Amino acid sequence: MNEKNVREATRLSISNCHFQKIAIEKIKSEFDTIVMMNVLEHVKNPVSFLSNARRLLAEGGRIIIMVPNADSMNREIGRLIGAIKTNNELETSQIVLYGHRRVYNDKTLERDIKRAKLRIIVRSRAMVKPFTCDQMESLMHRYGKEWMAKVIGALAVFGKKIPMKYHSHLHYVVGK
Repeated sequence: MNEKNVREATRLSISNCHFQKIAIEKIKSEFDTIVMMNVLEHVKNPVSFLSNARRLLAEGGRIIIMVPNADSMNREIGRLIGAIKTNNELETSQIVLYGHRRVYNDKTLERDIKRAKLRIIVRSRAMVKPFTCDQMESLMHRYGKEWMAKVIGALAVFGKKIPMKYHSHLHYVVGK
């Protein structure tokens, strides 16, 4: 996390949670569970980052990984309408506003997991998102948070009816 994100995170009301900026290489403790929700697409070297996380795992520990899915419905629609050339291409807003360095599909995420000498325990998906982040934010501003909550609920129900390939995020659980 950069300094600005640390300051913003510390203002949140989250119990049993502490935010600080620290290089993963300097952590000496062991952990039963490490959660990487929307992290790997931001780091310079994801294999090194995963390898360091592996070092921090206690015996039998797990790393929970969630990353945006390059094959998701919204990216596929974006490709079909010409907003992106390939599903792996990053939009300018993803780079500038969100700091993304890459987007994953199963093949590329599993490649990085294996290079970090981690073992895949569970593969799954999280939510259906037919719109880009910018579109979702615009819709929320236009119609409000209550309406957006209804949309997200509907997408969760609808997501159970379509192939997992098109869900917005890849969700993996890995271990040593």
